[in-house]
Amino acid sequence: RPYACELCRRRFTRHDYLQKHMRSHTGEKPYCCEVCGHGFKRCGNFKRHQRMHTGEKPYRCDLCGRRFSQCSNYKRHQCHHSAGEEPLSCSSCPQAFSQCSSLKDHRHMHTGEKPYRCEVCDLHFSHRSILWSHRRTHAELQPYVCELCQRRFVRSDYLQKHMCIHTYKRTVTPYRCEQCGRGFSQSGSLERHRLREHLHTGEKPYRCEACGQAFMRAFSLKNHLTLKRHQGIHTGERPYVCEVCNRSFARDTTLKSHRRVHTGEKPFRCEVCDRAFSHPTTLKNHQYVHMQGKQHQCDVCGKAFSRATTLRKHEQTH
Repeated sequence: RPYACELCRRRFTRHDYLQKHMRSHTGEKPYCCEVCGHGFKRCGNFKRHQRMHTGEKPYRCDLCGRRFSQCSNYKRHQCHHSAGEEPLSCSSCPQAFSQCSSLKDHRHMHTGEKPYRCEVCDLHFSHRSILWSHRRTHAELQPYVCELCQRRFVRSDYLQKHMCIHTYKRTVTPYRCEQCGRGFSQSGSLERHRLREHLHTGEKPYRCEACGQAFMRAFSLKNHLTLKRHQGIHTGERPYVCEVCNRSFARDTTLKSHRRVHTGEKPFRCEVCDRAFSHPTTLKNHQYVHMQGKQHQCDVCGKAFSRATTLRKHEQTH
């Protein structure tokens, strides 16, 4: 085990194992959510957290078809089938649920209650999942920038929370490499790092294809691209072109959303009736069917109406 921790002398067979272990001393959380500012020590925990924002549900029950974003929730759901438990029924409609939290959220549609509040714009929502989807609309606007690592945040308190990572690291590892920012507890360790690592040749391998600017680190390029996408909204630049129909877009996310027109992909799923949609706005329009009792829905845009005649008039606009 050639790799030894300088603080507790614990040894490891691989350098990346040592790097992960060092986070227990420094408090470093290198995996940072760009939507809400939460930091994580482990990549697995970071990926699980991201699903709350993206709405991704990779775990599917083979018995009833229900999908889950977390493995733990999926396993807990499986126990309901194994134990033969009766589903939790809504007293106002025929819908049934396996978890109390799902039934509680569903009841908000009948009562009109909206207990989930967006901290950025103060809008309220009846379902937690709708709130997570809404929060993604704020992700593009991140005016608060960390001067040390260039990460961007939606709110100033998220930035302040993130700054604690740097403050704690400077306390435990005061000897810092001016080239890459890595910290060490002893000056000798810093000198060995400078001689051993190949990070300080001046090479900048991460290059922006749009403007040619180069960066030493991948996340610096990522932050640069995020800012450039936002600036494109004001300049009118549309550099992202669909390979199928040649339509151009100002943002790569808009192009990605547009491609679903050609592929037929529908990643956004309604938690109430399990219907799938290609765009989050279409899903949002559909969710009003459940909230307001509008049963006649347009298959093109997802907009719902209380009368079939109104729907037919609307369909003529397409």
